[in-house]
Amino acid sequence: MSLIKRFVVFSGDRYYPSGGWRDYQASYDTLDAAAEAPITGDWCHIIDLTTGQVFKIPIHDAATAARIRCDECECGAPRVDGGVHVDSDRLGLHEDTPCRRVFVVRADPGWEAYVDGMPLREESGDARRYATATAAYAAARDAAPRRWHP
Repeated sequence: MSLIKRFVVFSGDRYYPSGGWRDYQASYDTLDAAAEAPITGDWCHIIDLTTGQVFKIPIHDAATAARIRCDECECGAPRVDGGVHVDSDRLGLHEDTPCRRVFVVRADPGWEAYVDGMPLREESGDARRYATATAAYAAARDAAPRRWHP
């Protein structure tokens, strides 16, 4: 019998989630280790069992990055700082609804941050690399408003 560690990973298919603990994949001591975990399906939530905070780190592959769609964008919901959509009673959104077009891609080595299908780049033009998925996602969320509202 193994003990559950601080960060638990849940993942599954977007349209047919099993629900609850049936989507449980594994648990880890650190957020970065949890973000590196292999997942099933197309969504992943990491929960800090100490604070109850839910981390949603969208992970996609580079080949499909430009084709990622966001249902909230399709409905016309405005996007703001932090890569989230504005709260809207009309659209039924909460202020922390992340835009699906802000995500990370596993690179070799490390991770790349993407906004609207394009990686963040160094001044040299090369895709910027990050050591962890959480660092890449933070960079993408930070850069998103500058791309959306230059």
